[in-house]
Amino acid sequence: IEFMSNISHELRTPINIFYSTIQLLDISLLKSDKDFREVYAKYKRTLHVNCKRMLRLINNVVDISKIETGILK
Repeated sequence: IEFMSNISHELRTPINIFYSTIQLLDISLLKSDKDFREVYAKYKRTLHVNCKRMLRLINNVVDISKIETGILK
C-alpha cells in the first residue's frame, strides 16, 4: 500500500507540471502581446524534463513488476 501511494504521488507530480505548463501556454495564446515561440521557448525545458522523468518512473514501475514476477532478476 505504501509503495502504491509513493508511486501515485511520483506519477502525479510530473503530470501536474505538464498540466500547469500547458495552461500557461494556453493563456499566452490568448494574449496578443507576446510571440508564442518566445513563450514556448521559456517553458519547453520544463515539459522535456518532466516527460523524461515520467518515462523513467514508468520504466521503474515496469521493472519492479518484472522483478516481483520473476521475469527480471
